[in-house]
Amino acid sequence: MSLVQWVALWGALVGLGFLIIGLVVQDWDCQDCSKTTGGGYDDITWGTMATDWGLTAAYIPMAILAPGTGAMQAGFRGAAAFDAVGWCVAGFAHFIKAETGVFHVPLFIVSTVGTTIGRTMRLFGTVLAMQSVGLCTCIQNTWALGAMFGTVALTAAALIPPAEVGAIPVPGWIVAAVYQITLVLLFFIFSTAAVVKIRVKAVWAPVVAFLMFVCGILVNQIKPSPFKYSTDFNDNALFHVFFIWEAAASFQVLRVLAEPVSLKSDPKPGADETIAFLF
Repeated sequence: MSLVQWVALWGALVGLGFLIIGLVVQDWDCQDCSKTTGGGYDDITWGTMATDWGLTAAYIPMAILAPGTGAMQAGFRGAAAFDAVGWCVAGFAHFIKAETGVFHVPLFIVSTVGTTIGRTMRLFGTVLAMQSVGLCTCIQNTWALGAMFGTVALTAAALIPPAEVGAIPVPGWIVAAVYQITLVLLFFIFSTAAVVKIRVKAVWAPVVAFLMFVCGILVNQIKPSPFKYSTDFNDNALFHVFFIWEAAASFQVLRVLAEPVSLKSDPKPGADETIAFLF
């Protein structure tokens, strides 16, 4: 069994491990429920930092073992690499705040831009995968598609920094949220359409990825108790757990999307069974 078949499982186990830790350290009696600790520049809980780096640990093998070939693989690999860097930098931003009392906004900007570019590149690879099975063929020139998605990424990189520092009248979190939610919705729609055509039994993967993203956003906004008061593993860390699971399910989606081109490049008997062995 190749290593790539273990990557999604690795991500799922990383998320499960953090969830178990988070549940164990919770103050379920809520003895000190006077101040919320989750999210924003002031979050200095070890759970937030650890899960930031947990996302990095989940994305690194996804970058190294990205499925597919050519521009598609480059898109998937670049997406995971940008995500890994973005979440790693976020962890350091909170760590520096905890150690020095100063939150460096530029680090947070790098993190947000990185993860937004990551989602953009993942969608680019997905569109190329769709074209390999006869879907979304209106623009078949890879360079033209790259230019389109590159423009989207550069626009995000240009808008998020001034929004974060208040230079434009739109809060940075709104700009990032609009970009990321739109990209996730498009990834869900496009990847589901392609997966249904490639291997309908694997349609659970894009559905689970989307549901994990939605659950993460709900946790981030609702801030369930007692997590929101925890000085160890707060609602922000719990939100990261769902994003780790989203990453794992998304990687399984990418494996399925890459099957047609992988089979063309490796037409040995039984190659399709090998690819589908784990899921």
